[in-house]
Amino acid sequence: MKIYTILLILLITTLSSCNTKTVSTGEIKPVQNIDTAYYSYGGFNCSFKLMLMSNGEFIDAVHSFSCIGGGSTLTKTYGKYVIEDSTLLTLFPVSIETLEYIDYNTITPKITKSNYIDKSRKINTQFRIIKWNLSTYIMNETYYDSENDIIRFADNFNSGDEPKYHGRYFVSENKKLDTLKNELDLNQIPEKYHSYFLKTPIIAKIKSAKKIFDKHYQGETGWLIEIDKGSTSNVSNRLTFKIKTGGLSLDIDSVSSACSFGYYDYDFSLDRFPIGTELRTKWE
Repeated sequence: MKIYTILLILLITTLSSCNTKTVSTGEIKPVQNIDTAYYSYGGFNCSFKLMLMSNGEFIDAVHSFSCIGGGSTLTKTYGKYVIEDSTLLTLFPVSIETLEYIDYNTITPKITKSNYIDKSRKINTQFRIIKWNLSTYIMNETYYDSENDIIRFADNFNSGDEPKYHGRYFVSENKKLDTLKNELDLNQIPEKYHSYFLKTPIIAKIKSAKKIFDKHYQGETGWLIEIDKGSTSNVSNRLTFKIKTGGLSLDIDSVSSACSFGYYDYDFSLDRFPIGTELRTKWE
């Protein structure tokens, strides 16, 4: 009996000693929780993601995929960021990490690390923060091929794609059901861009349509469609007009003061879409 009593005392003393060591040495530390805001968009064979962490650090990740062989490259840029007046985001890149996957079967990628140098892998570092309903957009104003993020955003706004469908610019969506129908506050956007945003949809009608022939393609190649609205009605060559049922979508490529033209190379006939058919930039 004495032996069992002694063993029990030793066991209790040992457990008590272990607990005391754990607390006194501080070896167990709580895991630091860092909230992260995710912004992303997709492109042809590539995806883009920007992660802003609550500790002031960012990760810019570009994942590009090869058309042949199934290889891919993931390039990450690390650094710090600052948000001013809740409207302007500035990134300060510090380092780059590149992971190369030779093919689909690659388990361990080739990893290359280096300091950030503007000329080696330039990323956009200045963004404007725009909020609309439950979505937050961050947009760069650098021009590529006569357009930038804000102009592309305006195109999608005018067509009605936004706020449900997005373009090639960073956006963070709230996963909750977005039932808000607030108007976009243009005060968030520099005044020089306001003319790109239509205050109301433009309504037009088909004025004429004729077949386009090209001897190199051995016959007709499409239709040149004229609508009865032009620059005096705020039509520009960035707009797309659609019929209500979605069977006809016309990208405008030339504009005069009173009419505009678009080329349509799909199945078209004046029986299906007669003169006078109504088109709009956006249908509610």
